[in-house]
Amino acid sequence: MQPTVSHTECNDYQDIDLKVVFKEGTLSQPIKCAWLRIYSEDYVQCSSCDAHAQIYCIDVNSLRPHHNGVGTEGYAGFIDEDGVNWKIIGCPQLLDNIPNPPGWRFSLKRQ
Repeated sequence: MQPTVSHTECNDYQDIDLKVVFKEGTLSQPIKCAWLRIYSEDYVQCSSCDAHAQIYCIDVNSLRPHHNGVGTEGYAGFIDEDGVNWKIIGCPQLLDNIPNPPGWRFSLKRQ
């Protein structure tokens, strides 16, 4: 993956595919991640997480046809396009991102 924006403290990636790792250990088809921010090692030392991911509700719901399936409470983590495993830490935060669609923000730790 190539960063969309690179800063001293982090790299931002936009519109990438992530596979959801469900708590029972299965994987989803790829879903669109609107934004993934991976923090530098220096920044991580003063933060509780290695990265944040934002996924729009419409993309989360794509894994729940007809409102069946598992919502975010059943997610254990993600696998990015480079094969890196990310464990979800804490509870996802629901965001109202005007002018962007509503979405979920996940705090992540590299596995």
